[in-house]
Amino acid sequence: MKREILFRGKRVKDGKWVEGLLTKDIKGHIRIQYNPRYFSVVVNPETVGQFTGMTDKNGTKIFEGDIVKEKHKVHERIYSIFWRNDCFSMSAQTKHISYYLDEIVSSHCEVIGNVFENKELLK
Repeated sequence: MKREILFRGKRVKDGKWVEGLLTKDIKGHIRIQYNPRYFSVVVNPETVGQFTGMTDKNGTKIFEGDIVKEKHKVHERIYSIFWRNDCFSMSAQTKHISYYLDEIVSSHCEVIGNVFENKELLK
């Protein structure tokens, strides 16, 4: 199955999130091109994350840097999504465990925030 290549980042101008293709301008600024007419905006490079190709139980796209809650039967855990060893992974900060993202059933997960705005969710 072919995965959609998509990135997300916060605009430098106003801090709003944008999704699209990742580019760099001639000045070296990281930009996200977010509409078919090739309009792009400068984003904060520290907030850029790639789409994992998965959605949560609500259909929300899961990006690198997202915080997800997995709830299945008797357990509930909070994970952060990151890229490691050439694949997306998720790690539960409080339990010191990690999984490859494709080991998790996305219908048991819900995006509840991201590591840039909601770090307190990982405590």
